[in-house]
Amino acid sequence: MNIIYDTNVISCDKNKHQIKCNECLKITDHYILASIEQFGTTTADEDVYWNCKNQTIQCLECSSVSFRTVSICSECQAYDDKGEYYYPEKIENH
Repeated sequence: MNIIYDTNVISCDKNKHQIKCNECLKITDHYILASIEQFGTTTADEDVYWNCKNQTIQCLECSSVSFRTVSICSECQAYDDKGEYYYPEKIENH
């Protein structure tokens, strides 16, 4: 099996992104403070493609800082339906 991958540091701008805040418990505007994108493929009997953005984000309402991963993988099922994983884990409304 051959694995091909690369990593990019993505320049962050001051665009606002609608993301659910764990502190505010609602969707708020966030800045992406830092972002690193990793992507690759494997060449085996069945090709596997993946793309992963690891981001530090900050809520513009409460100023809390958290970490999220936005990922696409042809084989992965560990992320939510938008391909996102948060640390600390995303809090769901009940």
